[in-house]
Amino acid sequence: MTLQIPAIQSPVVAPGGTATVPWYVFFQQVFKQITAPPVAAVLSGTVMEWGGASVPDGYLLCNGAAYSRTVYAALFAAIGTTQGAGDGFTTFNVPNITVAGVLTVVKT
Repeated sequence: MTLQIPAIQSPVVAPGGTATVPWYVFFQQVFKQITAPPVAAVLSGTVMEWGGASVPDGYLLCNGAAYSRTVYAALFAAIGTTQGAGDGFTTFNVPNITVAGVLTVVKT
């Protein structure tokens, strides 16, 4: 993670006369960066078990289904046709992994 150090600004008076303290804004911006969840922490193509009742956003169920190579370009770049070529032109297959009582998902 690369931390972006914000510039410390001069105090600003907001409508209504409230002053924005520069050091407070500075630390607030830094804190937001270090507490934000890492966006790219899970790479496309990562397969994992999921204990939830439904597939989370950004994932597909590992059921061997065919998906668009353009809509899921990052996933296709990661796994290609290793799990199946789909229609051979515009689709590819995700892994087909069944675990009793658990959803198995792949990151798109």
